[in-house]
Amino acid sequence: SDPTDKKSWSGILYYMALALQRHCGNVEFLTSVTSKIPINIGGMFSMISRKTINRRFDYYHSIWLAKTYARSFNKKLQSHNYDLIFAVPSSTLGPYLKTDIPIILCPDSTYYCKLNYYPLYTNLFNFSVNHGKMLERKAFQKANALIFPSQWAADSAIKNFNMPIEKIFVIPMGANLEAVPLENDFSSPNNSGVCRLLFIGTEWERKGGLIAFETL
Repeated sequence: SDPTDKKSWSGILYYMALALQRHCGNVEFLTSVTSKIPINIGGMFSMISRKTINRRFDYYHSIWLAKTYARSFNKKLQSHNYDLIFAVPSSTLGPYLKTDIPIILCPDSTYYCKLNYYPLYTNLFNFSVNHGKMLERKAFQKANALIFPSQWAADSAIKNFNMPIEKIFVIPMGANLEAVPLENDFSSPNNSGVCRLLFIGTEWERKGGLIAFETL
């Protein structure tokens, strides 16, 4: 995804990019991939298998896609002298990168956390599950540091992938705000006796929309 696009990963990439530019100096974004053929073919295969035999193919964690990414980014890395690679979240990108540049991965969770929990990671082919676990293990091993937004995800990296504790950091993702508002910026308290709840989520069920509604 393009971190200069505010819609990338619900704005998370955009505001991470702003923070990196603000605090880390010159930041260059390597986002374009030479070919989208693996994603297009993988998506088509997954759609057909899902409709015919109710099995999914996780094409975003396929060896073919990982090697396609690696070929594209290895060429980009050869022509520049970078101090650091910061990837969010790139378990598919990392395994086949050929570089000595230190890598920091910032995944929101692990493959084990999402497996049979997220709808996209249910009813997967066995080979697809094995590829996903293998690619993420390789990516985690290659990384010099792993940053997770929650202890839940960090614990999975330690338990399921045997990652050393010293290379794991838990840093919550910041709010998607360009400037944090001060208390005086808010309007006066609501004295109407009516509670108005604003819920923002692109996937109502998975994001807990029903829980929020019932709570209200």
